[in-house]
Amino acid sequence: MPKSHELGQPEMPQEVELFLSLHALNSAFSRIVTVLGLLSTTRILTPQSVQTTTASLEALRTALNFELREALGQGKLDNLDQFSKTLRRMEHELIEECMDPLYHLDITTPNA
Repeated sequence: MPKSHELGQPEMPQEVELFLSLHALNSAFSRIVTVLGLLSTTRILTPQSVQTTTASLEALRTALNFELREALGQGKLDNLDQFSKTLRRMEHELIEECMDPLYHLDITTPNA
């Protein structure tokens, strides 16, 4: 099946596209677990609900990782791990850069 892409954009290699998809999936799991913890600490969700949901998500993540390990093999998993580490570092740097001006913003003064 041919992929559609914008004119002037180089086509992404299939392995990079796969790695991006897997990284996004893993990041989504991590962020959901983080948000569930936050909702629990603010007492919006009960700790029991958070524990149950987190356990279900972790079981799903473990099952997916097991299937990936079998399908990709150790070499590609090592490449995926390095790829994800690099992307996480870049994401954290971007978030810090975007959040820095917000930390210095005076939110008590309304905009004119």
